[in-house]
Amino acid sequence: MKKTQKSASPVAASKLDIVVLGATGFTGRLTCRYLLRKPELKGHWGIGGRSQEKLDALKKEIGATDVPTFVVDATIPSTVDAVCGKATCVIACAGPFTQVGMPVVEACMRHGTHYVDSTGEFTFVRQVIEKYHDEATKKNITIVPCCGFDCVPADIGNFVVHREAGEALKVVKGYFDLNTAGVSNGTINSVCAVMENMAKEDYSPLSLVAKDAVQPTATPARRGIWFENGRFTGFLISATGDERTVRRSNSLLRSSAVYMQASQGSLLRVVASTLAFYVVGIVLAIGPLRRWLVGRYFSGTGVGPADLTMTRSNFHCSFVGQTISGKQVETTLTAKEDCYTATAVFLGESALSVLALARKKKLKGGVLTPSAAFGDELVHRLRDSGMGIETVIIGGSSSAKKEK
Repeated sequence: MKKTQKSASPVAASKLDIVVLGATGFTGRLTCRYLLRKPELKGHWGIGGRSQEKLDALKKEIGATDVPTFVVDATIPSTVDAVCGKATCVIACAGPFTQVGMPVVEACMRHGTHYVDSTGEFTFVRQVIEKYHDEATKKNITIVPCCGFDCVPADIGNFVVHREAGEALKVVKGYFDLNTAGVSNGTINSVCAVMENMAKEDYSPLSLVAKDAVQPTATPARRGIWFENGRFTGFLISATGDERTVRRSNSLLRSSAVYMQASQGSLLRVVASTLAFYVVGIVLAIGPLRRWLVGRYFSGTGVGPADLTMTRSNFHCSFVGQTISGKQVETTLTAKEDCYTATAVFLGESALSVLALARKKKLKGGVLTPSAAFGDELVHRLRDSGMGIETVIIGGSSSAKKEK
């Protein structure tokens, strides 16, 4: 008589609140560490990856011996269905998403499972919108890509500026001051995946905005080095994805405001970072060289900056809006964490926002952006996690209003 194969670990009959897929990768490990700090999730979340051995090692590393595991291979639909059918919300961390992301989205759609991910690959996001936005809206399934450092700070900063302005905005400019810890292999692989998979539609700065939806009045992009709003600014490579995401948010929230993004800092720092971004962009734009570099130096999704380096890194973002009456609204978002540790916070709190809004029966369906899906729920959760979000308004009836 043939024996029935046992599952990798026991799972309760009821659904788990959250399952992290790609848990053994660099971003996945950080996300698991963060969720482990949430007492309300104890016994209600799980992890998935391609290797049972690596999953067991991760559990031992972070001290999560009671967390159930799932062996998942994106090329085997039955394994993806098995885990998505057991989760209320999936956090997808495995990339590049243009290669392995869509099977997870498809499984979530089949099982009515909500979904957030860490991607910054706007080529992938466009495909998900075109394929599933209407269906997800009808079925009230929440699909929210870009819940990591790409693109939560930009999206939430712009959202808070809009909320605090009290009137229509003409333009919002995002300025990022990054004290970075370095770059993970996964980030390099994702950037290269975008370059490898650019279709004609993806070159449009409005590639994520429906043609019949509210459009921004303009779509400028920062090139070169400038001095504006009292700061030196330069090119920021992540702006290509952030700007597209925020423009979709504005459209979904019925705002035609312009959004653009740049780096900021001292003149020397801005010059150095701008030149570095341009050099990286030129090198990665050369197909054969890009593929050789990835294969030679950036294989393996579990590789990233060292913990000690990350503890010495942080970021500061400012979002300056101009209203139709001439008021200036400036929101700052600051964190002690580096970009990768902050990504774990963003992912964890986005998934917890899904659960909280579902309980309140306020969860929206569709392929949405973080601010369009979660709004103030996520803002409050980020503040509670220790991130600083403050707003100052200059002009109009109030010359100096602070919102904390």
